[in-house]
This record gives sequence, structure tokens and C-alpha cells, in this order.
Amino acid sequence: MPPKYKSQIGISARDLQKHVAVHHSRIAAAFEIYLGLPAR
Repeated sequence: MPPKYKSQIGISARDLQKHVAVHHSRIAAAFEIYLGLPAR
């Protein structure tokens, strides 16, 4: 595996992890509002 390709995978994984975290918190916030629970 070429080093360049490997670094691209690493960056993609980090971006994906960050995106999932943001998306998850957004879903959690929407769910709290939907259920009428106080926001964190």
C-alpha cells in the first residue's frame, strides 16, 4: 500500500469519525427536543 494512499485513508477515517460525532449529537439534540427533555 503506497504511503500516500494510507494517509488519505487516515484523513478520511478522521473526517468520518468527526462527521458521525456531529451527526450523533445533532440527532440526540433533536430527540431531546422531540421528547420535551431539557437540553444538555
